[in-house]
Amino acid sequence: MFLAEPPTTQFDLHFRIIGFHVRVTPFFWLAAGVLGHSLAVHFSYVLQDQSPTIGVLLLLWILCVFLSILIHELGHALAMRYYGMNARIVLWHFGGIAVPESVSSFVGFGARTKPHAQILISAAGPAAQLLLAIVVIIGARLGGFRVDTWIDWVNSTFALTSDNLVDPSPKVGVLLTFLLLPSISWALLNLLPIYPLDGGQISREICTLFSMSNGTRISLAVSIATAAGVAAYQFQKGFMFNAVMFGMLAYSNYQMLQNYGRYGGGFGR
Repeated sequence: MFLAEPPTTQFDLHFRIIGFHVRVTPFFWLAAGVLGHSLAVHFSYVLQDQSPTIGVLLLLWILCVFLSILIHELGHALAMRYYGMNARIVLWHFGGIAVPESVSSFVGFGARTKPHAQILISAAGPAAQLLLAIVVIIGARLGGFRVDTWIDWVNSTFALTSDNLVDPSPKVGVLLTFLLLPSISWALLNLLPIYPLDGGQISREICTLFSMSNGTRISLAVSIATAAGVAAYQFQKGFMFNAVMFGMLAYSNYQMLQNYGRYGGGFGR
């Protein structure tokens, strides 16, 4: 969940779901396509002559990413609604944002900035995605499929083994992968204590609970160290895009820490 809402364009997709207005920018579809292209190419070789084509696989990936990210932002929006806030959802670039619009008369404005409320709101997005992954895994297991054949770490995580399970067909396996991969990886990524990711906002609120005066500075220091560590690890593994992204997050957090020390405020409030 990122903090800055992008400007509207004439090419945005608009719809409503369970009372929330959702806007999807063209850049969301583009980013999802860029991220999934190599995966679609890989699975086109796995499926060989069984079709579908790379284009169809890429479209399936984009739709699965759309579903996963939408559920993530719905988690945030529903938590906001619980605390008396209306919200709208925007999907763009590599993620989305749930934007609070108003506060009900039953809840004061301060409720949206109370640490316990912000922690739950921030955690609700990744929790919703992980719940989606659990539902998909349980559904596959009930259908008799061995999910860990396609995503190795799923079986060790959920420890659901049975001699009666069989390997899914290649097409079913691709669908399971496309649903589980963004849901689990995006949720875990967002839980890293790096601002402005959800984990960074949770870290800020927890640190503030223990120290009102220094909590923000501590959380920014944790954010910088974590982002720099992840960037170094990704660089070592040869994932240059991820290394650059986390390096930029480390630098932006360093700038925020410098500005906070100079001017004393304004961190995500």
